[in-house]
Amino acid sequence: MQIRRSIFAILTASVILFPAAARAVDDNCGYGPNDWCTTEKDGACGRHKDALSCMKDPACKGMQYRGESVVACNWDENGYAGNCPTVGCLDRN
Repeated sequence: MQIRRSIFAILTASVILFPAAARAVDDNCGYGPNDWCTTEKDGACGRHKDALSCMKDPACKGMQYRGESVVACNWDENGYAGNCPTVGCLDRN
């Protein structure tokens, strides 16, 4: 019983101390051009449901498409490209 409490305490502390790790984007998301990989649980920027609303928020940056492309994606420093899809919205921090 003491071991269970210790494990629970460690897990709880890790979520409190490292919330970004708890909200990490699914590793399999972002490989499809129509994916949208963030949700409200991913923080304030996760509430955006498309690249345009994400782009308008100065606290956010785009999540780059991770799939294959026929041409090289020309990403800017904010995670957007004119020739490849943005697949999520992330906090700049």
